[in-house]
Amino acid sequence: MCDGQLSALTTEEVAVRLGALCDWDLRNGRLERTFRCRNFAESVGFVNQLAQIAEDLNHHPNFWVIDKRRVSVVIWTHKMNCLTKLDFDLAASIGSAYDELTAAVSS
Repeated sequence: MCDGQLSALTTEEVAVRLGALCDWDLRNGRLERTFRCRNFAESVGFVNQLAQIAEDLNHHPNFWVIDKRRVSVVIWTHKMNCLTKLDFDLAASIGSAYDELTAAVSS
C-alpha cells in the first residue's frame, strides 16, 4: 500500500485521528499501545491476528511479546518515516481485534 499514494498527516490531522482511537499513545511520531493478555498462548494468538491484519492491509507494524502476557505494538509508515491515514486504519483494526478477543474471554 505504501506506493506513493500516501501522504504524511499534519499535526492537526494526527491529533484528530488520535482522539478517535482508544488507548493508543503518540510517542516520537509513532502510534504505540501495549495489550494485556491472560497468558502466553493468548499473546501469541493475538500476535498471529496482528500479522494477518497487517498482511491484509499490506502495512506492517513492529510488535513483540513482553513478559508472556503483554503485546506491544508500534505503528508508523516506515518508508516515509511519518504517520499516514493507513497507520490509523491499522491501529483501529488491531484495537478492534483486541476488543473482540477480550469480549470473547468475558463471555
